[in-house]
Amino acid sequence: MSAATSQPGLTALRAILAAASLSMAGCAGRAASPAFYDTHAHFFTADTQHYPLDAKGAREGEGTLIERVRAHPNDAARVLHEWRAHHVKGGVGVQYASAYKRDNRYLLEVHAQHPRDIAAVVILDPLADDTPATLARMTAHAGIAGIRLTGTASAEGDFPWINSSKADRCWDAARDLGLVVVIMALPAAMSDKQLSAVAAVADRYPDVPIVLDHIGWALGPAPDYGLDIIARVLAGRRNVFFKFTTINIDMLEKQGGDSAAYLRRAVDLLGAGRMMWGSDFGNTAGPYAEMIAAIQRAGVQLTPAERRMVFRHTGLRLFRGRHRRGRR
Repeated sequence: MSAATSQPGLTALRAILAAASLSMAGCAGRAASPAFYDTHAHFFTADTQHYPLDAKGAREGEGTLIERVRAHPNDAARVLHEWRAHHVKGGVGVQYASAYKRDNRYLLEVHAQHPRDIAAVVILDPLADDTPATLARMTAHAGIAGIRLTGTASAEGDFPWINSSKADRCWDAARDLGLVVVIMALPAAMSDKQLSAVAAVADRYPDVPIVLDHIGWALGPAPDYGLDIIARVLAGRRNVFFKFTTINIDMLEKQGGDSAAYLRRAVDLLGAGRMMWGSDFGNTAGPYAEMIAAIQRAGVQLTPAERRMVFRHTGLRLFRGRHRRGRR
């Protein structure tokens, strides 16, 4: 299939970037908004009869994850309660692969029940023959906002699930359906080859918004924190956006880093209009209030306008306009 640019999709992407610039200019000098948009929450239910778990390979151990899901479900009621209590004006449900792998049924059910509040980003195999048709069906009937691609490097160190002729069928579908593509490579370490793969697809699909989870695992010593590498490869690709999460903050603080200096550097290099916040609630341990406190600490060196963009507006513009009530 052709990877030619889709003019409607390109126009929409340009509108997002233009609106980001206008919002920053218009908000300059005004007080910071307390509102957030959470681009990264995981949902799971204690109803394992209707939504059976597949916890093989879970980071915390299969038995521990199953026990946690049953004892402390992160269902829509819990997440929406936390969001409302902390001025979070909606967000994105990211398929919880640790619990469900590629069985997206519970996420789609949550989105169907709360379509205005929760956008859905599913996980499918980008190399599977039926993925383009599945994406088309999910978009038409469930109103999904995007797809998350995740995997590890091949034995040769390449990332064919991101950048290959077979993966292009998934990218073609995302372009044609107007979906966001979220990318998370594992393990949690920055990879030059991964960044090159992202750059290649960003160039071939300039009208597809790409979100790099956890800022591509950028981590290093101050003052650059590993972010200069991300900027050198991807800053010029205007369809690439960057998600700053509680995981980034935790990793940084464990090595004695300063999350405020890190986020200041990231915004300087990448732009507030291309950065968004995600809590990782449901996966990262700890109360939601602590996650809100952590991102507020990280944002103290940003201007009020920049905080608005990172905390809320970038994610809101990118995801909310792409989901709608599905036809059940």
